[in-house]
Amino acid sequence: MNISEVSKAVGVPQETLRYYEKIAILPKIDRSKGGLRKYKQSDLEWISFVKTMRTVGTPIDSLKEYYDCCNKGNISECKAFIEFQKNELELKRNEIETALTILNEKIKIYE
Repeated sequence: MNISEVSKAVGVPQETLRYYEKIAILPKIDRSKGGLRKYKQSDLEWISFVKTMRTVGTPIDSLKEYYDCCNKGNISECKAFIEFQKNELELKRNEIETALTILNEKIKIYE
């Protein structure tokens, strides 16, 4: 797939894909003889992961550390990162659930 197709498929702007490649948060993207990017399925999966993690607020620096860790094959560090992110999201979920409960109570006042 080319950059335009990937952008549409995963919902990430082409400029963002180029930026992620520039800061080395993506695997090395193959190029055609003409220099056009040629993305593989594994690239799309990684981009989707990065997009999801960015959507929930994971800093780019953290994702870069995770990417570097994965490339070094340090499984224990990679697992620790994923566990930390999971715990952070569970805390956020609890905060959101509390806020929703309060908002639902407020809505009842107006009914």
